[in-house]
Amino acid sequence: MLFAVYVLSGGFMEIVLIAGLSLVIAMLGVILINQRRELDARKRAEKRRELNRGM
Repeated sequence: MLFAVYVLSGGFMEIVLIAGLSLVIAMLGVILINQRRELDARKRAEKRRELNRGM
């Protein structure tokens, strides 16, 4: 109910702005997590190669 009152009073743009910013922050978080996972996977692969060379 409060949401409807806020939208009808002209506050829709603020909601769109907040939702858009939240979406951008969430996407950046996902990108950073994926980059971190890739880096960890590369490090593990390099360690495996070093161990295999040593044998």
